[in-house]
Parts: sequence; structure tokens; C-alpha cells
Amino acid sequence: MNLVIDIGNTATKLAIFESDELIEKRQVKSLDADKLRKILSEYAEIKNSILCSVIHHPLEIEQILIDKSNFINFSFETRIPIKNSYLTPQTLGKDRLAAAIGANEIFPNQNVLCIDVGTCIKYDFLNTENEYIGGAISPGITMRYKSLKQFTDKLPLITFSNDETKLIGRNTEESIRSGIQLGVIAEINYTIENYHSIFSELRIVLTGGGSSELQKHLKKDIFASPNLILKGLNKVLTFNFSA
Repeated sequence: MNLVIDIGNTATKLAIFESDELIEKRQVKSLDADKLRKILSEYAEIKNSILCSVIHHPLEIEQILIDKSNFINFSFETRIPIKNSYLTPQTLGKDRLAAAIGANEIFPNQNVLCIDVGTCIKYDFLNTENEYIGGAISPGITMRYKSLKQFTDKLPLITFSNDETKLIGRNTEESIRSGIQLGVIAEINYTIENYHSIFSELRIVLTGGGSSELQKHLKKDIFASPNLILKGLNKVLTFNFSA
């Protein structure tokens, strides 16, 4: 069994895999040594583990994983099943690379645009040679809402809504939702169109916490994979510790 840990900016996801099959997934606000030991005691069959963290985390977590498993602290130096051609690989977000690996696993030897809608909106592109090229980063939906509150004197802080977003806001709240939520949709669709203009044969994979509600507003032929980063990290494990 494999234990995959993805520590993000807003939450930590843990997943148990048996080969390529996702057995269980958990999400916690933060991960500490006690929570990790509990999971390891529940799944004594865990042999391999991988940690992908984009924040500072307790070093005790790494030591526990080193003691209990074949451990990989995922970084740009980790052996991976794709070619990383990013010009500054040491600055590439680990989650971006993991998502790209997951997308490549779904659509190998194809042009793939991976869109991760989370704290930030990340665009990552792989070509038909299974080569990661790069992409783009923009503020996520929640970050955009918070920035209006932080950098203005009177605009209120509101949150994402699943209700229909009106193009013409008739009050301040509706106007903010129109600008942010419809703006994000327009940004993603525009980016997709630009990639399509260069790569006529293009697969698009959508992931991230905000992806499910956005998908219905985006261009068609988008493959949704909510556990893409976890699957990509598990692929790294199986690539390095094959049976």
C-alpha cells in the first residue's frame, strides 16, 4: 500500500492507494504527528509514502514516514516519469508538477492542459513527448474576494456562491460576484482558446476544490479529475518503488 500526503495552502489531503486504486481519502485542516501515527496504525500494510508540501510543516512528520516506510519527500530532484523542461525547476510548485504527472498518466503522449482551481488557478502544459513545459498562475476565487476587501475601504468580504451569477449586478454583492466569478470563467475559457489555437489536438484536465462548480460554465470536452494531484504523487511512488 502507498500513503500519499498533499499539504496545501488551505488543507492537507491524505490518500491510501493499493497499486493505482484509491482506497481512501481524508482531508484535515492540518497534519500533526498524532494524526499521522493513527493512519499508519490503521493501515499497517503501508510500505511506501510520499509527501508533497507547499508550506512549512512539522519535520517530525517526515521522520515518522522515514521510520515507517520507503519515503519520498517530493521535490524537483525526485525521479519522475515525465521530462521536466521548466527553465527553473527548483522554483516550480510541487503541486503543479504532481498535477502534470497525474494528467500525463490519464493522457500519455498527448498535448494536455491541466487546470487546477484552488487557492491559485494554475495552468500546466505537457506536450506529446510527455514533456512538462510550463504554464501560468493567477489568483484563485477566494483570493480575489479577499483582495477586494483588503485593498479597498468599503467593499465587503463575500464568498463563492453556487447561485446563478448575474452579468449585470444590481447591487454591490452581485457586482462583485459578476466581476470575480464570471471573470474567472472568462479567463479560463480564454486560456483554453489560446492553447487550442496553437495545439489543435489538446486534452484538458480540470482539478481542484473549485473545479466542480466551474466545469458547467467552461468549454466542453473537459476531463474532470478531483484527485489528480494525489494520483500524480502515487504514480511517482510506483515509478520509484515498482513491485
